[in-house]
Amino acid sequence: MRLAIKVECTLAGMMDTPIRTLSSRLLSEVKDGVDRLCQGAAQSYYVRIETEFLQYYPETINTKAETEFCEAVLRSTFGDARVHADFEPNMTSEDFGFMLEARPGTYVLAGGGGEAGLHNPGYDFNDELIPQVFGTGPRWHSPAFSDRPSRFD
Repeated sequence: MRLAIKVECTLAGMMDTPIRTLSSRLLSEVKDGVDRLCQGAAQSYYVRIETEFLQYYPETINTKAETEFCEAVLRSTFGDARVHADFEPNMTSEDFGFMLEARPGTYVLAGGGGEAGLHNPGYDFNDELIPQVFGTGPRWHSPAFSDRPSRFD
């Protein structure tokens, strides 16, 4: 004689972790892989597993032409020593990712130096940067708009 007992259990948030990639294609592959892994586990234990992925922000990926243009404007404004363009992509979760899905553009990071990163409790904003970077906004924004107005139509 076999005995079957129906048990229902909902485990929400067990894998509540961000998954970030540098392409939508790779994110889709990761989602499919996680789902296949869960379905395999479900079959082996005779249970049902449902997966749900919530993507809040798309990846923030600069377009080449706009990045090269922005880098040239920044170098001509601040000098080569103060512009660092050759760094590894980061997994930033940024609203600007939505803009870059719709239009070509570039996301610029204004570095403040120091040891602690932006979201670290030890981070201390360097107030001396305000007049140097933000105070010169019109100076470095002006060439971007006056030299290539058709880029922003």
